[in-house]
Amino acid sequence: MKMLKTSFYEDSCVKTLVGFIALCVPFFGGLLGFFGGLAFTSTSYIIPGVLWLAAPKPKHYSKVHSYVSVVLLFTLNSFNAHSSWKSFIRIFQSYHFFLSQVCITIGLFIAITAPIGGVRTIILSIKTYKFFS
Repeated sequence: MKMLKTSFYEDSCVKTLVGFIALCVPFFGGLLGFFGGLAFTSTSYIIPGVLWLAAPKPKHYSKVHSYVSVVLLFTLNSFNAHSSWKSFIRIFQSYHFFLSQVCITIGLFIAITAPIGGVRTIILSIKTYKFFS
């Protein structure tokens, strides 16, 4: 694949044009809120929770389940836990299910409210906008 070579002057012209356009857009924070609410929340909150809920869990006596059980058993013994490790594993797995649903709910709330707030900020800043003031 051939690399595109640009000179110092071409790069400077492009950066100057982008800077001029950025100066003309007074509502950059509102745009960040709008697009961040749409893109950031889905990749940070919603998709990981949905993937964890959709992922196949290991069977009870598989190698993966045994490895996780041994790691949790050593962790519990190092903290001198008095509960049985099997009940801890069940609680741990149910917390994952609960926390995944909480993350999805929080992500949906942010995905709905952040674009609304971004549009509101843009509308308010357009009302009082003066070019290059």
